[in-house]
Amino acid sequence: MKIQEAQKKPCILCGKKADAAGVFIPDNPEFAAKIGQPKGKTRLCVYSICDRCHKKSDWMERVEQSMLADVLAATGNKQN
Repeated sequence: MKIQEAQKKPCILCGKKADAAGVFIPDNPEFAAKIGQPKGKTRLCVYSICDRCHKKSDWMERVEQSMLADVLAATGNKQN
């Protein structure tokens, strides 16, 4: 997904209108493996977020968990 497309999608955390888009680059090998990142490659995760959610102190952790849950649901896997 391109950044321009992400800006049109709802907030990844609350579902309301997003104000910004971000890119998450997994640096944890365990997380990267769970989302199907091939060894030697980098997978970028593009997401949308609203200002309200972005102002919360734990927004980064919540975005990561949401992305992981989405990927696992799409692939039929379960989170450990």
